Amino acid sequence: MISNNNNIKKYAKTDGIVVTTKALADMFGVVPKRIMQLTDEGILEKVGRGSYDLTKSVLAYVTHLKTRTGAANDSKTLETEKLAEETMLKRAKREKAELELQLTKGELVKTEDVKQLYGGMVQVFRSKMLMLPVKTAPKVVGLKEVKTIQDIIQDEVYTALTELSRLTTQEIKVGGYNETG
Repeated sequence: MISNNNNIKKYAKTDGIVVTTKALADMFGVVPKRIMQLTDEGILEKVGRGSYDLTKSVLAYVTHLKTRTGAANDSKTLETEKLAEETMLKRAKREKAELELQLTKGELVKTEDVKQLYGGMVQVFRSKMLMLPVKTAPKVVGLKEVKTIQDIIQDEVYTALTELSRLTTQEIKVGGYNETG
């Protein structure tokens, strides 16, 4: 056995550098008790009483640190993902609340209400257009001038469109409108 200093010894049978617990602790920046814990955990391996192969111990400790850091990164990744999910949930709740507020204030209309309203308008318009020949036929019977017939039909179309424009949304929803105008 050759001694380079108090903490480092060279053994011929291992042909490697062997260090004491204290020397290894100093190199790793930990206390000797932590070296003993790492040994108990199976991370480090003794080559003798209070002696460690330097190369194997450094490699084992670096591997241990990488594994621990990887687990910490995985944990941080999970925390980051959880935070992102919570943020998305909060954003969705906020957007929902904003939409509900706009709906309450009357600044926003539900799609189904718009469909129902326009569907009602189309029905009223259809009804008025189907009544157009009934209203205009008696007025144009016996007339021979095309211009006069056109004017009467045009007046009836304008009257129907004006009545349609004056309908309230409630009248359209209920279907209650006055045919006689």
